[in-house]
Amino acid sequence: MLSNSGHDSKGTYSGDTAGDQTGGEWSIVDWYEYPWDGGWHCILHHPNKLVRKMIAQLATEAANNDKIGYDQSQRYTFWQALEKAGYYPRQITTPCEGDCSAGVLAICKATGYLLNDEKLKTITIYGYTGTEKNILRNAGFEVRTDSKYLTSDDYLYAGDILLNELNHTCTCVTDGAKVVTTPDTKVGEYLIKPQTLKKNMECDDVLRAKIVLKARGYYKASINDKYGKKAIKATKLFQAAAGLKQTGNMNRDTWWTLFGLDVKDGYMVVKECKSGDVNTSVLLLQEYLKTLGYYDGKLDRSFGDKTTAALKAYQKKEKLKVTGKWTLDVIKHMIG
Repeated sequence: MLSNSGHDSKGTYSGDTAGDQTGGEWSIVDWYEYPWDGGWHCILHHPNKLVRKMIAQLATEAANNDKIGYDQSQRYTFWQALEKAGYYPRQITTPCEGDCSAGVLAICKATGYLLNDEKLKTITIYGYTGTEKNILRNAGFEVRTDSKYLTSDDYLYAGDILLNELNHTCTCVTDGAKVVTTPDTKVGEYLIKPQTLKKNMECDDVLRAKIVLKARGYYKASINDKYGKKAIKATKLFQAAAGLKQTGNMNRDTWWTLFGLDVKDGYMVVKECKSGDVNTSVLLLQEYLKTLGYYDGKLDRSFGDKTTAALKAYQKKEKLKVTGKWTLDVIKHMIG
C-alpha cells in the first residue's frame, strides 16, 4: 500500500481550498505502476528499520488526516503545520496543503526530529522530484534501481519511497510479500547476519571472517572470498583459544565470540562511533583498518588519534567524505 498525494479535489494541481475535500487528495492506495516517463526510476530506502517505520507511520497519518490536502501553490504549509503539531500529522488541526515531493520531504525531515537523526533534520523541504534523490541520498538513504523494486511492491519495505524524477513520488507504508524483516534498531546501528562458513564456500562473509582473523594473528594468507584450508585452520586455532569446539566451520557461536558485538535476534549490531568512544565496534573498526593496512596501533577498543588518522586515510583513499567518524555509510562501504 502507498501513501499517495497526487492532485487536488478537482483533479488539478493548484488553486484548491486548503485541506482534503474528497479524502482522495492525499490517501492510502494500492501499489501501482507509474504510467508516464519511464515508470518508477528508483526507490529510496533508509537502512535503519526504525527510521523506515516512522516514515511509514507519518505518511499513513498524513493520508488519513483530511486537514491535509494537495496544492502545489501552497505546498509548504504542510511543513509549517507539521512543526506546530510536534511533527505528527495526526495532530494537525488547521487545514494545510502539500504536494507529492513537499509531503515526502517534510515527513522525512519530521522523522529526523522525532528520532533525533541529524542527517534527516537537515533535509530541505524546498526540493522537488528532480532533486529528491540527491537530497535523500545525502541524508542516508540508499538508491535502489533493480527492476524487482520498480515493477511491484513485493520487495518494498514500509517506509521506502518511490520516485519518478520527472513527475511524482510517494511512500510505501506496508512491507511487501517477499521482504526480509530485521529487528528494530536504534539510530546509528548497522546489522550483520552472517552465514555458517564451510569448506570451499565463496561469499562476502568469508572476507569478513578473514579480515578479523588476520587482525588477531590467526590467519596469515591473502584476503579473498574463498573459505579454503588456511581459513579453516585459522578458525580452528581461534576456536581452540576461545574454548569452542574445533570444527573449522565459522558457525554462529564462533561468529559471536570472534566479533564480540551485541547480538539482536540473530544479528550482530555494529554501532556508529567517533573519537573518544570505547566499545567493541571501535575494536572491529581497528581490526579492519589494521588488516587493510591503515592502522598500526593497539587493538584496544579506544577511538583515539591513531584510529581517527587511519580512518581519515581510508576515507580519502576510498573517495569518501573525510570526517574521521565511522558513520553508517562508511560502515557499509567498509564491511558491506
